[in-house]
Amino acid sequence: MKKLYISILFSFISLSIFSQMRIIDPQNQWWQSNASIENVQIEMKPAGIFCETSITFDVKSSESDFDSETPLEYIYDFNMPDDIAFNDSWLWIEDYISEGLIYEQSEGTAIYESIVDRQQDPSILTKIDKDSYNYRIYPLFDDSTRRVKLSYIVPFKSKNLSLESILPLSFLRDSYEKPQYVTLSISDDANWFHTPINSTDWIQTSSENNMTIYTLSSEATFENQKVLFNSDVQDEYTFGVYEENNTKYFQLIYEPEIDTETTPTYNLIVLDHETDNTNIDQSAILSILSEELNGLNEGDKFNILYHDFTPQFTSEDWAPVESQSISAAIGNVSSSNTSTFSWLATLLPEALAFAEEKGQKTKIIIISADNNFYEEESSNEYLSTINNFISQMSTEASLSFIDYSKNRPGDWIEGEYYRANEYLYHRLAQQHNGVYQISLYQDAMTTAFKKTFILEVDYIDEFDLDIENEFGFSYSNYLVGRSQKIRLREPILITGKYVGSPPFNLEFNALYNNEVIQKKITLTPNIELDTKATTAWSAQYLLNNENTSEQDVRNDVVDLSIRERVLSTQTVFLCLERDFLSISSNNGEGEGGDGGIVNTTEGPEVNNSKILAFPNPFTEYVNIEIPASLTTNNEDIRVQILTTDGKLIKKIDQKTVKQDGKFTIQWAPNIDLEGGIYFVRIITESDLQTLKIMFVK
Repeated sequence: MKKLYISILFSFISLSIFSQMRIIDPQNQWWQSNASIENVQIEMKPAGIFCETSITFDVKSSESDFDSETPLEYIYDFNMPDDIAFNDSWLWIEDYISEGLIYEQSEGTAIYESIVDRQQDPSILTKIDKDSYNYRIYPLFDDSTRRVKLSYIVPFKSKNLSLESILPLSFLRDSYEKPQYVTLSISDDANWFHTPINSTDWIQTSSENNMTIYTLSSEATFENQKVLFNSDVQDEYTFGVYEENNTKYFQLIYEPEIDTETTPTYNLIVLDHETDNTNIDQSAILSILSEELNGLNEGDKFNILYHDFTPQFTSEDWAPVESQSISAAIGNVSSSNTSTFSWLATLLPEALAFAEEKGQKTKIIIISADNNFYEEESSNEYLSTINNFISQMSTEASLSFIDYSKNRPGDWIEGEYYRANEYLYHRLAQQHNGVYQISLYQDAMTTAFKKTFILEVDYIDEFDLDIENEFGFSYSNYLVGRSQKIRLREPILITGKYVGSPPFNLEFNALYNNEVIQKKITLTPNIELDTKATTAWSAQYLLNNENTSEQDVRNDVVDLSIRERVLSTQTVFLCLERDFLSISSNNGEGEGGDGGIVNTTEGPEVNNSKILAFPNPFTEYVNIEIPASLTTNNEDIRVQILTTDGKLIKKIDQKTVKQDGKFTIQWAPNIDLEGGIYFVRIITESDLQTLKIMFVK
């Protein structure tokens, strides 16, 4: 149903960090309705030490009261990890596919809004901030769908000699109606082959020519998942090089081996699952927990406390973090009788008693779907009970909470409104050196574990990594992931440029625990890179520099973004309809430009007119360039400016003046002329040419 919002609230929603799909009438933006997606096709393929992911889907309105004749606009505000970079955008328009071009943000936005005002066919993707985006498509009619495709490139994460990338599924939850027909295609290449997905969520339908296709089960939950890729490379590094247009790029994964002595941690995980009060299955939580336990340091200890009508520990004492003991513990919990009500009131004191009995400093992580302590009286009563218990302990214990309750009644406590057990958890975590996380869905649960859980972050104090060879050097290097600090036992991922030729010499110097560490190895390429190496380096440059205040760097960001077709906060991705072949902004570049390109399913279509107009779109004046092949020097030439319905609004008669093999005429519209689409008609003694231009006012 349509919903009424005041304009201030609508503006807030547009910039919200929360994902939201909706449909509006651009001519009456106070009204909106629900939006849905269907026929989703996800493609994943390695690109060196990066992964390229493409998502194709149809958009439509749902339960709308708009009539079928009203041109509507699809709007999607969404979030993505801050290390991804969009590198392609496509829009299906009737019988062809428009491939997006990059425009400077203010110019591209002006073009989009001007076209929407005239009921044309654009789409625009805008990067609002480092992790938030806005995507718009126009027009969409109430009884129809529009097909789109978005692609992005993201660094792999290194995981136990494998690489992993996130399979994005959580965005499917933003659809008002559950998406139908979700497929996944994973391509292997000469470097990486993926681990087949054995989740019950996916059904493998085919596998040939290094591509495996899966179909999402109708019973699957829309949670982000991980896809693992492996390699036959056994070296202590992964290194590849690529050359394009006399520029050379490299990519490197290197994990320095550093001997360390760490103090064991003792981790007690409390699982309080209430089946009827959560969106997350216990099996999904156990899967995430297993991964986190396997990521602990050698020498760390763990135990799990859960309920099976009575409190149960998975072992009588602390267990070592070994795969066999972790698997046994997870198996014990998964085979238990999950209750439909919470045992938090009993489990937390039981956990504290265990920590006191064993006598080690304990990190207690409570993962609970309980909401019984939302009222001020019950919350403060239980808070007092736990604090009294801890005050009598001789053993130190920290308390962290992951709250995944679905039903969240609330109450005003001490002047603030809290939902479910939020007040209780927040106070306990604050008082006992822990953290509090809310997790309503599985992908958020994964993030909550990372922020709440077990492994203490240990950074190398200082480091320096040089890559060079006898006849050259590397430059413009970027740490993938944008962090300028590196964690112990975590690989370093770098992309950069170089001169010279392999082999390379890598020298690593670091300061850790006041000790100097030096490593030297020789690198020879052991993986193959292609043109995506250029895209990957460009993405890292943009991610590192797109929010600078220095004007020269901002100009470089815009130029590189346009040239390499990688989105930044300073640019937008714009798909235009077939009639806008001449509208090319800086993509046409005037002299020597292509005059604007729109790619189709048959291949690129280029403006066949021999004349050029630049800048186009324009705001003050347009230069009309006529090649010398169309006329001779001193020949009479007529230039006409017409509206889209053929009305003549400007006539220029003059003799041409030849310069550098071409003729140029400049036109500045009158101040009262409306912005919009116009035609330039060139009439000579031997030819007639027409070109479309856009005046943005």
